[in-house]
Amino acid sequence: MKSILLLILSFFFFCRCNAGIDSQNKGFSKLAVVNGNYRLTISKNADTVKLNKPGFIFFYPSDKAIDSLKKAMGEGGFETIVEDNTFYNGQAIDILREKHLYYNTNANSDDILIFIKKDSSVIKINLNNQKKKWGIYLFNGKDAPVLTSPDHIEQDIKKYF
Repeated sequence: MKSILLLILSFFFFCRCNAGIDSQNKGFSKLAVVNGNYRLTISKNADTVKLNKPGFIFFYPSDKAIDSLKKAMGEGGFETIVEDNTFYNGQAIDILREKHLYYNTNANSDDILIFIKKDSSVIKINLNNQKKKWGIYLFNGKDAPVLTSPDHIEQDIKKYF
């Protein structure tokens, strides 16, 4: 029963986060969304996610991290964290939509994030090296990306953008 609840919550979160984003499946999946005067391009290939314009990347635990978290905190504790993250991520998605900012949810805690700044410099972040297994990276296209959490996203948007 608990596994079914986790599956339903994960499916709901995945569907809600990907609503309104078109994708093409050729090598890298390119997700493009018109936002004002620029086109946001997010690419994903196996375990790498690239972002070359201002936007957000949500990340969540990989299967390996889920198993580790369940062992560390027990099934009940893990499910509580999943429910909390699902709730707060849903609120964060609503805030992003209100501000007409777009995001990608295809990253998990084993992925590598690549942010390409306007000056063509590249910042790589290996999520496997982080303690946090859920979070959001904010990227304004000029500065280094900032790690935030769904419950702080509104304040961090104001500071960073």
